[in-house]
Amino acid sequence: MLNKFINSFKRPGNEALIETIQKGYKACFESIGNVTFKVDKEPVHGQWDQLTPYINNEPVGRLIFQDNDNSVWIEYIETNTEIRKQGIATKMINKLRELFPGKKLEGIPTNEEAESLFKKMNISNDLNTL
Repeated sequence: MLNKFINSFKRPGNEALIETIQKGYKACFESIGNVTFKVDKEPVHGQWDQLTPYINNEPVGRLIFQDNDNSVWIEYIETNTEIRKQGIATKMINKLRELFPGKKLEGIPTNEEAESLFKKMNISNDLNTL
C-alpha cells in the first residue's frame, strides 16, 4: 500500500518529498514490533477479561475473552483504525495462546476481517462446540 502511495508522487522534483514520506512511515510503524500486553477485567461488565496491546504506552486495541475449562472464548477483537493490517490482532491471538497453552481458541467472528483472522489463526467458530 505504501509503494502504491509513493508511486503516485513519482515525478521529477519530488525526491525529497518521497524520502520524507518513507522516513515518516518507518518512524510510525517501526515500533509495531514492540508491543506490550496487559490483562485486566473488561471494564464494562467485569465478567470477561480484556487483553490490551500497547505501543509506546498507548493502547492500540483490545481482545475481550473468557477462560473456560478446555477453551478460551474470544468475544471481541479490535485494533485502532490507523494501525490495522499491521499484525496487532495476530499478536493478540498469539499472546492469548501463550497465556493459555494447550487450550482451544473459539469465537464467532463479527465481521469479514475477523472471519479472515479467525480462519488464518485456526480459531474454531463451530457453534456445535458451544
